[in-house]
Amino acid sequence: HADEDRKLHEDRVTRNYADTGVYSAHKAVKDADGRVSEEMVASVRSGIAAAQQALGGEDMELVKSAVDELSTKVYDLISLLTRAESEEKPDEKAVEP
Repeated sequence: HADEDRKLHEDRVTRNYADTGVYSAHKAVKDADGRVSEEMVASVRSGIAAAQQALGGEDMELVKSAVDELSTKVYDLISLLTRAESEEKPDEKAVEP
């Protein structure tokens, strides 16, 4: 039974990781509203849909793959947001006394 228990535990951990990734992606999309291109937001939304669809099945490799792809898209989105914020704020170091 140890192998079955280990497999169940791994599946549970994978699903929890995927759920967290989907939640984080939703939050990133909400934070990005109107601040990045609609294409970037649509890309993340399609990644969310793919991850949610994979979560509906039993193939944990598919879930891992979908979440990895979603994570990459969210990383790209957050990078754009960070870049946009740094361009919006004046460089405090450049201000002379």
